[in-house]
Amino acid sequence: MSEKQLSGIKEIARIAGVSIGTVDRVLHNRGSVSPGALKKIQAAIAQINYQPNFIARSLVVNKMYRFAAIVPDADGDEYWEQILKGFTAALEDWNHFSITVDLYQFKLNSKTSFTRAASLALKSLPDGIVITPQFYQESIAFFDKCFKLGMPYVTFNTYMPEAKGLSFIGTDSHLSGMVAADLLYMGMAPNSKMIVLHFDEELQNSKHMLEKEDGFRAYFKKSPKNNQQIKTIVLNNPSHNYQKELKKLASSNEVDGLFVSTSKAYEIASLINTGKEKRIKIVGYDLLPKNIELMQRGAIDFLINQNPMQQARMSITALANYFILKKKVIPLQFFPIEIISRYNLSSYLNNDTHLLNEVIP
Repeated sequence: MSEKQLSGIKEIARIAGVSIGTVDRVLHNRGSVSPGALKKIQAAIAQINYQPNFIARSLVVNKMYRFAAIVPDADGDEYWEQILKGFTAALEDWNHFSITVDLYQFKLNSKTSFTRAASLALKSLPDGIVITPQFYQESIAFFDKCFKLGMPYVTFNTYMPEAKGLSFIGTDSHLSGMVAADLLYMGMAPNSKMIVLHFDEELQNSKHMLEKEDGFRAYFKKSPKNNQQIKTIVLNNPSHNYQKELKKLASSNEVDGLFVSTSKAYEIASLINTGKEKRIKIVGYDLLPKNIELMQRGAIDFLINQNPMQQARMSITALANYFILKKKVIPLQFFPIEIISRYNLSSYLNNDTHLLNEVIP
């Protein structure tokens, strides 16, 4: 124990009127302490804002923590590549400790693949799990298994109140859908025609996409001029080839606004003729390279940044705080809704401070 740390424990003991040994038992969770003494010690800790040397403690314990991450296969998908970068960043944040993250990846449009990956992760008996619950029913079954095993887990990207895990980290999908509607509605003429466009997921089993659309439609229900025409289009097939449908949509003179519920706004925006007098207004998600390029060209009007890298990073941080620092984990960590236009885009691209997150005291 360092001289500074010992000094802090002596001060806690003096304020609380107990012995140093009693304080040590509380800090290291060794042996029993009377409720009265515990209350006095906790008050003294708060009074002097005492911070234990967790790094030194971890080195003494020499405990290896193994976490499992259940996420979609990132091959060729820039959004999920950002997720993997977030895990790498988290490991760098916690490089003073012995932490590993094992990946269990599944095909984005396959419930069977998701169930297999989740089952393999549980069988490996990690200390904790981070998961994006992509499929609603299959995720419910997974959470039930975790509960029976006493397995701590953190969800991110898709909020499910039924999850009951340690924490959810990500954006409020319903609220982001309302923001998207507000952005599209600005400058729109009465009786405008809008499309909600979903890509590559089974809609009825994709909670986050349904929440986004519900939020989008809820905005117009509250509008005093509820005269917008809204249609939903779902593009989901094994080949992921939608060129025919997208070209027809992009050339339509009857569509005024498009809300793309995933990070794939570039799929439709790349086909838009930005030189047309009447152009389709597009709102999508995430600062992916393809979306950034098309925003700079004027084909995408707004992006709502879900910050996938930070979602993944903070998910691992939540487990690390829980296991290593013995901190209480915040159950709901909703990110602020970040609206990106071509006018503030450079402030995000040239400054990464919005990604920073101090995780170790």
